[in-house]
Amino acid sequence: MSEDSQWDAFKKALNEKLDALRTHWKSEVTSDLSAYRIILPVQISNLTEWWVAQQSDAKAFLANRNAKMEMAALGIATEFICDSKAKLDSLYTEILPLLQKKDLDFRVYGGFAFDFDHEIVTEWKSFGLGHFFIPLFEVHDRHDEGQYFICNCIWNHELDLDFYIDFLKLSANKLFFNEKSLAKNNSKLLNESNTPNEIGWGSYFKEIQNFISMGESQKIVPAVCKEMVFDQKISPEYCFANLRLAAPDCYHFYFQFKQDTAFLGATPEMLFYRKGKQLLSEAIAGTRVRGETKEEDLELGNSLLKSRKDIGEHRFVTEYLTDHLQDVMEIMQVSEEPQLLKLSRLQHLQQQVTGLLKDQVTDEDLLNLLHPTPAVCGVPTLKAKKFIAEHEEFSRGWFAGPVGWFGVDGAGFGVGIRSALITDNKAYIYAGAGVVEDSDLEAEWNEIQNKMEGMRIVLKESTGN
Repeated sequence: MSEDSQWDAFKKALNEKLDALRTHWKSEVTSDLSAYRIILPVQISNLTEWWVAQQSDAKAFLANRNAKMEMAALGIATEFICDSKAKLDSLYTEILPLLQKKDLDFRVYGGFAFDFDHEIVTEWKSFGLGHFFIPLFEVHDRHDEGQYFICNCIWNHELDLDFYIDFLKLSANKLFFNEKSLAKNNSKLLNESNTPNEIGWGSYFKEIQNFISMGESQKIVPAVCKEMVFDQKISPEYCFANLRLAAPDCYHFYFQFKQDTAFLGATPEMLFYRKGKQLLSEAIAGTRVRGETKEEDLELGNSLLKSRKDIGEHRFVTEYLTDHLQDVMEIMQVSEEPQLLKLSRLQHLQQQVTGLLKDQVTDEDLLNLLHPTPAVCGVPTLKAKKFIAEHEEFSRGWFAGPVGWFGVDGAGFGVGIRSALITDNKAYIYAGAGVVEDSDLEAEWNEIQNKMEGMRIVLKESTGN
């Protein structure tokens, strides 16, 4: 069967299932909401390129390290938007009834801001403090199980049923299944600048060290925002496709709720992954660049493993995770010693925390317990977050916030670092560094620039600069 014939057969099968669902729902007496998932096998040779080529205001993409699992999402079946702290607190309660619908296994995708109390600025408006959604369409690629396509059908009875089913069929028929060759979106880079700049960083760094020397904190994680301005709109999807190639050994995420505005990244840091009651979290801290030769790389890695300052930072994160998880775990294990996590451009100290959750522990509980970790905020948490809110000159938005998914049987959230917000002709790259008592001003500035450089290169190459 040719590829075109295969997809004609797929669309025919999907339309038939939607017609059958229409008939079933017309005869069904239910409450004010009906929900169903249509699942069909598919074969897409390059899921990222296929997803980039689709036209949709809302898009998402998640992939774990080395692409062992990928999820591409298009459109919105239903969404949950938080524009206030009170709404954020009730979010899980609002979503739960859909997750508990028998045998449906809905997954909800999204994230929320680093600081719930921070004002939402213009560039982050479509994201809000938190934004979660069930996609209209999902494609999952689990390399050991194959690919499958999901159509999430969620019918609010206030809407005419025939209209709703026809909308689903029309949306599905707009999909096309031959990947297009990705082309550069040539846009001239006009300007790039850091907030704070290097001089401002020096002042910020000294304020942090004064705060630490007064005994108010042991660690603060300040951040820098690099703004890149181009002469025309840039394609965030195309940048993401290139980012996936440049950083295959990270967790990849992409969230877009309106055209031409997206938050994307390749984070080394998993906040937690849950499968049933099994839990995995990671402590990641300390940074060195990769060496240009094997010998230099080994030397840099060894210097990280022996660094008193970096080991101390890493210990903050490990102890934070174990302290906060001990009351919700039946069994907990911590890998004995920090290991090196070697990425394409950088290397870090890594330690895993694994175990079994107690009954009745929810993903909301885990998010509230674990975010923000000392790796992105500081120690103690509340004082560090307050200091950052009072001194940082830009809004972090979703940078360093949790991004991912949750459902009844599992969940996975990464930390939104090594990331950028792209909106129209501008890109904002974010990175931070942990400042402790014996930190060096120039070394921390260089670490931040090194963390930004991977995304900066991707943006420049994706726009022909």
